[in-house]
Amino acid sequence: MAIKDLLVKRGVIEEKVIEKIISRYVKYSNGGKILFMGKFYKLKATEKIKIYLIAKIGWKYIPGQESLAVGATNSELGNELKIPSDTTVRTAVKRLRDKGFLETKGGIHSATEQLTFEIAEKG
Repeated sequence: MAIKDLLVKRGVIEEKVIEKIISRYVKYSNGGKILFMGKFYKLKATEKIKIYLIAKIGWKYIPGQESLAVGATNSELGNELKIPSDTTVRTAVKRLRDKGFLETKGGIHSATEQLTFEIAEKG
């Protein structure tokens, strides 16, 4: 195998990886909402944030919904994921960012490729 064979072709692989990660936890509505399934509610706050931000990326693969493929603020994470404490959200975000799993620009957090592939590797 050549080193060039290790290059991840983002668009080709990313959609399949995202689908594999989120399919047990969320669905998308036609109204632009991410709907949570029963298993999602059993996750810890940090895991909920990971899944939600990866699901947000998935919007770009749904025709007409590409504009929804943006990250989320602390407030959105707390409200949408029903995480009761702003401190819990901030702590989880910091922990994920320190591990290289999130990027934050202008207060908006987005999942990194590293996070997507980390979760995919764990299966």
